[in-house]
Amino acid sequence: MAMGAFSGVGLGPGDPELLTLKAVKALRNADIVFTVESLQGGRGVSARILDSLEDLQAERVELQFAMHLCLQKRLAFQRENTALIARKLLAGKNCAFACIGDPLTYGTCGYILRGLLKIIPGLKTEIIPGVNSWSALNALGGKVLCEDKENLRIIPGCQAYSADELEEILDSGDTLVFLKTYHSRNRILEQLEKRNVRILYGANIGLEGEFISNSPEEILKRQDEYLSMIIIKPDTAGKG
Repeated sequence: MAMGAFSGVGLGPGDPELLTLKAVKALRNADIVFTVESLQGGRGVSARILDSLEDLQAERVELQFAMHLCLQKRLAFQRENTALIARKLLAGKNCAFACIGDPLTYGTCGYILRGLLKIIPGLKTEIIPGVNSWSALNALGGKVLCEDKENLRIIPGCQAYSADELEEILDSGDTLVFLKTYHSRNRILEQLEKRNVRILYGANIGLEGEFISNSPEEILKRQDEYLSMIIIKPDTAGKG
């Protein structure tokens, strides 16, 4: 029996219309499509995006991960799910792992891919990039993100940065994107109060409950949101 192939498929930020043609083709060619299920038991964003696809005949399996738990528990979830996918591949099934955003940018797919290649060194793989969430948010804001020699930094906002660490990042003068700011949003906004910057906050981009704002007062009234980000750009005269 021939071994199956593995595809890591980026679904984009949430709007099904931002799926690429290549992503749709890979999903339709798969025997099994794996997505991430909420640890609280709710259906994941990836699964809801797939619901919109017509003619998707693949078996669909939602896997639980636990990225916010302790390291050992996270690793246990990763090993268990990777082993499940490996068994299906060895049984001759073509498997796709579909995730929001881009598969290899702060994505669960990266852990799965590394684990599969250890179990099956000769595995045939393909990674299909997805539209990044910050590109989708910035498009809604309608302003230039970067141009000329400006630098862009993508920062995991879920990390527990100290005040000094945040100051160092903000002092860089770069255009910054803080991702998943559900733990750090308010602290970042407080440290921006006396800075000459433009901000754009977005949550649930392309999904139900989408929210964007450049008003710190309006943003601070909201509860923490997991799928959220802040774009910070130096407010330089003459730049759009």
